[in-house]
Amino acid sequence: MNLTTKKTYLATVLASLCSLSAAAQDTTHTQESKLIEEVVATGSLRQANNALAEQFNAASVTTTMSVEAMLNMPQENLANILGRLPGMAASADQSRNQAGTGEAQYLSIRGLDNSFNAFSMNGVRVAQTDATTRAVSLNLFSPFSIASVSVDKAPTAEYDGDNIAGIVDFRTPKASDFGGELLRMRAQGNIAGRANERSQDDDGFAIQGEIAHTFDRLGVYANLYYSEKNTLGESTALQQGWMKKNNQVAPDQPNRENLNNLAPRNGVQWNFLRNNIERQGATLSLDYQTDNHLLYLRSTYGEYSLKSWMDQASLRAELDGGLGQVNPITGTNAGTVYDDYGNLSLWGMRSGAYHRTEHSDQSLFTVKLGGESRLSDALHLDYYAAYSDGQQDYPMRIQTAFYSPTYNGTASGTGEATEQLLIDALDPTNPRLVLSPGQQAFANDLNNPRQWYVTGGYEESEEQKYQYGTDLTWQWDDEKVKYIKFGLMYEDAERLSNSVDLGGDDRAYMRGGDYLSFSREGLPIGQQGLSIGEFQGSFVHDFMGGATQMPLFLPDTKLVEQQYHHIALPIIEELKQLRDTDGVLSPRVWSGYVDGQESRLGAYMMAEMQFGDWTLYPGLRFEDNDFEATYTQEQTLGDESSLAFETSSRSYQQWMPSLIASYRPSDDSVYRASVRKSYSRPSFDLLLGPSKVSRNDKNEVVSISMGNPNLKPVESWNYDLNAEFHGEGGDYLSVSVYYKDLQHVIQATGQTNAGSMGILDDVSKVTELGADGVEITSLDNSADGEVYGIELGGQYHFTSLPGVFDGLGVYANITRQETSTDVGTGENKRESWLTQAPELMYTAELNYRNHGLYAALTYSYTGKRLYRMNSYDPDLWTHSVSSLDLAVNYEVNDALKVGAAIENLLDSHSFWTYYGKEELLSNDRNGGYVETGRFFTVNMTYSF
Repeated sequence: MNLTTKKTYLATVLASLCSLSAAAQDTTHTQESKLIEEVVATGSLRQANNALAEQFNAASVTTTMSVEAMLNMPQENLANILGRLPGMAASADQSRNQAGTGEAQYLSIRGLDNSFNAFSMNGVRVAQTDATTRAVSLNLFSPFSIASVSVDKAPTAEYDGDNIAGIVDFRTPKASDFGGELLRMRAQGNIAGRANERSQDDDGFAIQGEIAHTFDRLGVYANLYYSEKNTLGESTALQQGWMKKNNQVAPDQPNRENLNNLAPRNGVQWNFLRNNIERQGATLSLDYQTDNHLLYLRSTYGEYSLKSWMDQASLRAELDGGLGQVNPITGTNAGTVYDDYGNLSLWGMRSGAYHRTEHSDQSLFTVKLGGESRLSDALHLDYYAAYSDGQQDYPMRIQTAFYSPTYNGTASGTGEATEQLLIDALDPTNPRLVLSPGQQAFANDLNNPRQWYVTGGYEESEEQKYQYGTDLTWQWDDEKVKYIKFGLMYEDAERLSNSVDLGGDDRAYMRGGDYLSFSREGLPIGQQGLSIGEFQGSFVHDFMGGATQMPLFLPDTKLVEQQYHHIALPIIEELKQLRDTDGVLSPRVWSGYVDGQESRLGAYMMAEMQFGDWTLYPGLRFEDNDFEATYTQEQTLGDESSLAFETSSRSYQQWMPSLIASYRPSDDSVYRASVRKSYSRPSFDLLLGPSKVSRNDKNEVVSISMGNPNLKPVESWNYDLNAEFHGEGGDYLSVSVYYKDLQHVIQATGQTNAGSMGILDDVSKVTELGADGVEITSLDNSADGEVYGIELGGQYHFTSLPGVFDGLGVYANITRQETSTDVGTGENKRESWLTQAPELMYTAELNYRNHGLYAALTYSYTGKRLYRMNSYDPDLWTHSVSSLDLAVNYEVNDALKVGAAIENLLDSHSFWTYYGKEELLSNDRNGGYVETGRFFTVNMTYSF
């Protein structure tokens, strides 16, 4: 969506707000007061009851949350909010510092991989903006722009078939949701507790205006919102992970098979994560109703902008051969060595200060134009055309590092090292180094770390999705067959992405005392530019778990950006123009290039059949998928590397029968059962690459490493049973059991930078010899898998309690499941969990609703999850996360509502990854241990 289109849309919504506001003033005071009393005083409870009614009346297992329920919660982020629903799991990806914001980014049903979930807006699919996967970032969705969210875990045949886990549908408001009239303002203020404790920017605010009005047959709804907040995260991590403690103990055994024989590989890191988050957006809905026709427009636009600055202090084991330094074990300059008895020892020490700017801009525009027409008493036609444009860019990725010379314990700094570097990692949340006085003095010296390099890059991706559909419902005048429904859908998506990441020979190495002086050839580390004592910036003097063991330096970010624009950006532009006579491109600026098109044609037929208290929904759906993309393939000849364009295409079809049944013996109970087939389309990085062709000195191809354009979609037969019972005043109990039989499974995480072949670490790769003897390595998903579990949810109000206690209630849900699949091949084949799927998820809440007061104390828990499979090292896991939150809202009068909330009362960690077991902390790129502290919010809503 270009800037002109965005401005036009926002101006249209703003004009609608102004004109509707003027129109609303023409309504008589008596009518206005009566309407506001109905909408405001009973709106929260009414919307909650409507959501429960929708859940109860649904054909399949469905959960619905209203906007009022969302806005009663302390979070502004939808992933965190919806993670409280039964079987829903929220997650973040720390490879881009997202976990350090304190907000989740992704949401999945029952924790299953994002690619198993379908996300739609008003019933049509949204653009998928991740550069490589099919993940949909919920950063783009705000509760300010949503009327309700529906989670369907066993969809009927009328919905898209690529929904193994289910469908999450976000619905925007319309005028009829508010009785036709509304004029309301919301304001919110935030304080990030951890940022406040560290004297960093800690404030935030949000404001929203919304209005609805009905002009005879035309209903109009519009809103605008804007929010900004600052947060701070702190994390500890190990430098480079773990290796064998003794390499003579089972030397051929993979590290993952003996976790007790592992020791820290290199050093310790302390990370300081500053964040500024902006959200803004608009919604416009139109409805025109006649006797036989309804025409509607649903549109929404959302922007998310994250400015993220990560600063790191690190101490690591290193020796510098250029200074004549050697270790006493092997006589080489290796800092990490094994002695004659096989024991690991670390020698030398280098101090470092690393800075990464990782800004992110995301946007999503969706519009749906459609109608519903009654052609006759028996025939009803639905039709629509929809467009979605999503962008996810990292416009400024800057890296700069300050490193010291290496310390070896000698007075001269040369010769044989005399001091080892000892690491105490017994507390995985706070690893420490056991430093000698000499090592500590070296670490504290501000003149030692000097700026070594500045490098940069960016990433950009966009998808434009067009969708058209029609449904014809034929009502039957029959006791058994109520209706037969037919539908057609066509979807076309155009996708373009590219990434730039300078490094190696393309880095700019700093020189002398001028912060803009650089060379393309580096001096020895520690002999370059300004030291951290000379470079403009500040230092952190307090840190979680105690002070860092070397100064934690925060360089002036404006100065770093000047270096990027004057030094790194010109190098990027230079390389973008680099192309030889054969059309070969620079790997640094084209390695992430994908220009693809994907289309899908869907058709279905289904029926509703009634047999007494039983209702059956038999259905059959067909989908035809076509995919074609141009991407870059790496060509290597000796030490030289370049890229060339390649094109791949693929077509595949899916037939998906389903049968949904419900039994309603009474007005307050329903029993459901379903069996259906569904699938998951492979993500783009798994289909396309990265791809690499290696040649020998005779220019002959010796090996090919590639994605798999012929990768089969994951298929699943899904079986669900559910019983639901409803009582008075919103009381209910729901019990579900489910089983999924998966074929063609591949272990990818479905998150940013988490699904490429490098990240998969060989567990899903197969190498075969081609007819000409060339080794071909590609991805394989021939494994089977299964998911089975039980899910309980419900709420109860203690209406019989006396006095002010009348209003107490409880809400709870719990999901317990098992997942499994086979990974690896041959003798390395083993059983594994599915990635991102926890065994246990639950939420427990004590709430109160009476006398205009609503309060809730909520505890949410998501168990540990498999983050990534490894073939040699231990698998990477995400630790369980939990949060205790308090929200209080009070209706002062018919027009004014105020509230306050505290998120993460117990100051729990927000993210934690480890290898094999929680004692083995990961490195920073995989997350490490992250805390973001408590968040405090106050809010006010006023209805005119």
